[in-house]
Amino acid sequence: CCSFCQRSQTGYIANFGNGEFKQEYKLYQCSNCYLQFWWPLKFVPEFYEKYLPQHEIATLGSRKLPPYSELFYKLLPIKSGRLLDVGCGDGVFLEHARNLGFEVFGIDLDKKCINAAKKHRHLENVYALFLDDFLEIAKNKNLQFDVISFFDVLEHQDNPRKFLKNIKSLLKEGGYIIGSVPNRERFLSSMDWKVFMGDFPPPHLTRWAKDALKHFFIKEGLTGIDLY
Repeated sequence: CCSFCQRSQTGYIANFGNGEFKQEYKLYQCSNCYLQFWWPLKFVPEFYEKYLPQHEIATLGSRKLPPYSELFYKLLPIKSGRLLDVGCGDGVFLEHARNLGFEVFGIDLDKKCINAAKKHRHLENVYALFLDDFLEIAKNKNLQFDVISFFDVLEHQDNPRKFLKNIKSLLKEGGYIIGSVPNRERFLSSMDWKVFMGDFPPPHLTRWAKDALKHFFIKEGLTGIDLY
């Protein structure tokens, strides 16, 4: 049965082999919640130790704000408060949020990214931590957030329900969650397998579409959901 909704049968879609980690994966789709997930559904920390290619490392601290991030600035009904960006990278989103008037915090697994966020963007409250570890810091400092963002992070989680539960525990009453995931139904997404190697494990463990996201968020108790 489905690892997430735990109710219905899943349908097998395809195989994928990752030679570097000597692992074969199978892709399934749930007939109830529409989520696609890879099996074995297992987070691989070793992957992130060398996740950023050299050409991306050279751009840390100088990246421009992605178009999807600009969209969220236009859609957010508030322009100030306390904001946490999970998977903040080199802090490009946090830098712009700070310039708008937000008090910003960020976490990322990659120490190179966090160092770049501090050195080039002069961000202070950024940490090379797992979300579970940051929860302890937030608890000790009594931190709650008006906005929590996670851009291209949800698809990396081996337990999306736990991830969202942790996010919600850090969110103020009436706060906002914003984020993005790769759309498995996007134009030419089928080419990812052979050309771009986009939605594949071990970094991407789940594959999302609009219906799957909506079902997931409603089931986890979120309201006021807008999908773009």
